[in-house]
Parts: sequence; C-alpha cells; structure tokens
Amino acid sequence: MNKMLTILNNISQQLNNISQSLVHPSYSPEIIAAIIAAAAAIITLLITKYKERSIQQRNLKEEKYISFLSALIALRAGYGTNRQLIETIQVMNLIGNSSVVKATSDFIELILEKKLNQVINQKTLQIILIKI
Repeated sequence: MNKMLTILNNISQQLNNISQSLVHPSYSPEIIAAIIAAAAAIITLLITKYKERSIQQRNLKEEKYISFLSALIALRAGYGTNRQLIETIQVMNLIGNSSVVKATSDFIELILEKKLNQVINQKTLQIILIKI
C-alpha cells in the first residue's frame, strides 16, 4: 500500500509539473533566438523585394520616357512614324500615375496645337505669296 501511495504521489507530482509547464511555459533561449532571427530574415527579405521592385519600376518608367522623347524627336525630324509615338504614349499611360498621364496628354495637345498653328501660318503665307 505504501508503494502504491508513493507511485500515486509521484504521478500526481509529475502531472502537477506538466500542468505548471503548460501554464507558465519556459522556452529555451535558443528557440527564442531562432524565432527572432527567422522573423528578422523574413522582414529583411520583404523590404528588399519591395525596394527591388520599386527600382525596376523606376527604371522601366525612365526607359519609356526616353523612348517617348526619342519617338517625338524622330517624328519631328521626319524619320519617325506616328505609330512609334503612339505606342510609347500608350505604354506611358499604362505605367504612369495620373499626373504623368495628364502631363503627357497636355504636352501632346500643345505640340499638336503648335503644329496646327504652323500649318495655318504656312498656308496663310503661301496665299499671301501667291497673291503678290
């Protein structure tokens, strides 16, 4: 009977220890350090990916802006086509924010208006020259 009581006391004590460890768990410092290191690595990875993506977007926008200006200059010089300019404008409208889209459309309207005024002025000058 004493043996039985001793065994039951041991079992009771072990159960008590288990319940105490569940209520107040004690984690080893190695596990805590591993969790913190993993969290820091994940945060660093996310920040790096975000910055890489923003740099790629900036490079793409700069490239398309340069191609827009090149197409515009080529068209003005006479060896470019409207198609090149239209394609670059469409791409800029897709990747640009609303202020870029508005500025691009205002710029194109300004150029078209000047070109129209030049054509009108040339026609007027031709009519005047013909009359003389």
